[in-house]
Amino acid sequence: MNLLTDREIREHLEKGELVENGVPDDAVGCSYKFKSGKIFPAGSHAPPLDWDLESVGSTEFIAEPGKVFWIRTNHKVCLPDDICAFWWQTNELSKKGIMLVNMSMVDPGYHGFLACLFVNFGNQVVPINRSTTVARLVFVRLGSSVDRPYRSSIELAKYDGQLREIALTAASSFLQVNEQAARVAEELEAFERDAAENRKKLKDETDRLKASLDASLKDFVAREGNEIRSNLVGAIKKAFWPYGVILVVVTVVATITWKGLNEYIDSIRPRREEVLRKQVEEQINKAIAPAIQQIIDETLLRRLPSSTPTAVSPTNAQPLQPKSP
Repeated sequence: MNLLTDREIREHLEKGELVENGVPDDAVGCSYKFKSGKIFPAGSHAPPLDWDLESVGSTEFIAEPGKVFWIRTNHKVCLPDDICAFWWQTNELSKKGIMLVNMSMVDPGYHGFLACLFVNFGNQVVPINRSTTVARLVFVRLGSSVDRPYRSSIELAKYDGQLREIALTAASSFLQVNEQAARVAEELEAFERDAAENRKKLKDETDRLKASLDASLKDFVAREGNEIRSNLVGAIKKAFWPYGVILVVVTVVATITWKGLNEYIDSIRPRREEVLRKQVEEQINKAIAPAIQQIIDETLLRRLPSSTPTAVSPTNAQPLQPKSP
């Protein structure tokens, strides 16, 4: 068992084998490059893009991120009974995020077109045109022909119809990610609308309750104020009567005490005045007695004869004796 080289592939092409109406230049290395003949977007009712129609011209197919699509090859495979083939991803598309999902083996003896299921796993759109290589077919020569080669065949129109039906019933994106994302976005938008509406209702209800509370509070304050003003005297009496009793008691006690104090003061006042009078007299006598004595001495000296040289001092003055008649 061995792989066919590009030379061997071209030799088989010249004999009408491997690929019907195959192009020798598409045999490269050890594989044959297939182009797209028709593209079927999954989950879409849009008509498929048919490269065989002249009206298509240079139109490109745009593979959007996350989208699934089927491609039918532009050439039919014609395998001998001793050759099988393997369907492989191209490096050019895989770099852009386009992945071949249904890589498989083509049985010996198969005659017909091939279908490729692709998913754009990238985050960028990828254009595909009629010259884009969508997959490679690697041919393997077996040791001998198989006992039961693949002999079933199907017309092209029927084959395309089956692909069209499969594409219509399939999800438009891998694991329906796009549909789920759109649904989540719609639910989120609906949730935000409901949240905004609920916030508005909550604000209105809060404002209503606040206004009601303010009105109730004002009514309560006014009612209580009127009641307090109407019962102010009673409230004061009720609140301060113990202090009034205490004030009366204190007043009575103070009056009695003040009266007794005055009586006591009146009783001791004469004795105190007598004591003070005696103390004043003593002080006066002590203060003016020397001065009076000096005045008396000076008076006596003036009455004595001037010839008498004897000086009289307060210390040696003798009392005068009255003369006899």
